Amino acid sequence: REMEVKYFALVRQSTGEDWTDVALKLSTANPGLGGQHPELKPWWVSLRHPQQRKGMSYNSIVMDGESYKVGRNAYDTDTSNLFGALSAGDVDIRIAGMEQESAPEVQTRATLAERRGASVVFEVKGGSSIESDHVEHRVAVASVSLPSHFRYSAMPKADPYAYLKAKATNTGAHPFLAGKANIYLDGGYVATSALEAVEPGEEFWVFLGVDESMKVEHKLIKHYQSSEGFRGKTVRHTFEYLMMVKNTHSVKEEVIVWNQLPISSSEGLEVKLLEPKYSKDTDSLKMDDEQRISWFQTLEPGQEWKIPFSFHVEAPKGMNIGGLE
Repeated sequence: REMEVKYFALVRQSTGEDWTDVALKLSTANPGLGGQHPELKPWWVSLRHPQQRKGMSYNSIVMDGESYKVGRNAYDTDTSNLFGALSAGDVDIRIAGMEQESAPEVQTRATLAERRGASVVFEVKGGSSIESDHVEHRVAVASVSLPSHFRYSAMPKADPYAYLKAKATNTGAHPFLAGKANIYLDGGYVATSALEAVEPGEEFWVFLGVDESMKVEHKLIKHYQSSEGFRGKTVRHTFEYLMMVKNTHSVKEEVIVWNQLPISSSEGLEVKLLEPKYSKDTDSLKMDDEQRISWFQTLEPGQEWKIPFSFHVEAPKGMNIGGLE
């Protein structure tokens, strides 16, 4: 249960001069943004005299406002003609699992990461050659092996697959920048994922793609309608589902399964969870503020896990319920 993270930078330059066997220092700094935030100017507001218009009462006030939105990405400044351009990091994550198509071999070099204020400078050891062609060149920055904790995550309502994810701690000397991650399972490419920014010593999760050895099913068992209350003034819609997960691996695996309860946005429309019985969060059952429910269990080899899920929705008779199906 080990994850190897190989970290790369994508470098391009168009200075008109090829860089041959040069020492590279790659910085996350963006000089174009300046060293401090702008000043806040006085924000003046004033009343405007009401304007009398046809079809409007005399005391109506018309307020004409203008809004401006200024946005700038910290990596959008084009300095390629001056310094070359560094893209957000590219990552290869390799997991022991099964033999597949071999991953490309890339020479790994030691890299020194140095903090300079809010930015980080990666000093790549050894020479690098970058042609002046404004094409991205992949430069190996670092490699680190991390002991990992695996878990499967499934959302049977939306997707009939289980996704493997791993938790690890960045024990390397350098941070991981947010960027694309190519996932290799025992040398074979299996998926493209994404890695968030991770500081040294920080714990993180990363998705590692679909594993079809963990079987997932979702079935609607029953949907029926009944009249409730005095003289049947309310209509109740009851839904009963069954989710199933089977571990076909030869070792036990952790699995978390997700589903959701409808949320009422109208007065008189009531939703009640029937199964599972929930009163508060436990290690095996949790529900968040948006009515997302998660079940957690460790499955033995060959074990099938059946999860019943049911609820009803009540509404006044004659009212249509939007979004229920």
